[in-house]
Amino acid sequence: MNRKWLLRLGLTALALLVTTDRRRSQPIRPQPPEPPRPDDANEAKEKGPLTS
Repeated sequence: MNRKWLLRLGLTALALLVTTDRRRSQPIRPQPPEPPRPDDANEAKEKGPLTS
């Protein structure tokens, strides 16, 4: 095989690897919310309920 066909074969293999990557097919799961830190909970009690 000459260099042109080797390059074409290599690029085709790379394109197939990129398009069939199984890790990207899974949806990204949102991170669960972190529990409030003790400092934040104390500040929220002092300020009272938030009004918007």
